[in-house]
Amino acid sequence: MAQPHPTGEDGPQPTRTTPRRLPVVPLPQPGESLFSWVDHLATAYETDRTPTMARLGLEPSTAHAARLARCTAELPLASALPLLAATGLDPQHLRAMTLFGIVKRSEGRLPRHPDFRWAPEETWAFCPQCLKPPGRWPLWWYHSWAVMCPTHDCYTVSYCPDCGSPFSPSLLRGDAPGTCPGFLRRDDNALAPPGRRRAKRKRCGRPLWEIETPPVTDPAVRSIHQRLVRLDTGFVHES
Repeated sequence: MAQPHPTGEDGPQPTRTTPRRLPVVPLPQPGESLFSWVDHLATAYETDRTPTMARLGLEPSTAHAARLARCTAELPLASALPLLAATGLDPQHLRAMTLFGIVKRSEGRLPRHPDFRWAPEETWAFCPQCLKPPGRWPLWWYHSWAVMCPTHDCYTVSYCPDCGSPFSPSLLRGDAPGTCPGFLRRDDNALAPPGRRRAKRKRCGRPLWEIETPPVTDPAVRSIHQRLVRLDTGFVHES
């Protein structure tokens, strides 16, 4: 007989056994995103992102990075329960690593939350210096107003200067952490002649922490950024 959901609602029916508790679970850094924390956990256990997500009960698929990015926006309850069982994290810590918290079922793509119509879908900002190994990135990088890093007093960047690819966690490779996953453009003069297969496109591979960004010299930018951070923190505390 199915057990009632703890909230009194009809919850999702389990399709697999609950993941076993991990022996060692690093705590998330203050303000860290779920995508960053899962990647850090994979690094700590010296595994790829895919088996780590499977160990947490996050049901990785071929597009596992895209799935993890969606869970960072809003974490479905069916995924949150096995993740909590596998890690023993405080539910508040898990909630703080997501933009919209734990939801009964995911809506899929951004933007669609009435309070976050400004939320971008794919391109996010990042501070290259913050990604120096071991790179961790905070949740506020996902906001459209993340134009500067208060830690390193520099502007953030959204595109790789080498290949022009946008930075998006959903594109990052688990087997090459911290490097640009974009593809280099093919040289038209180097194309294979008719009848021969073209060579595979090469990935950029530029270490993201080596990208240089200008320092913030305008005090108005610092002031506005600080106000936006306070407003965002206040909203999270009230949620």
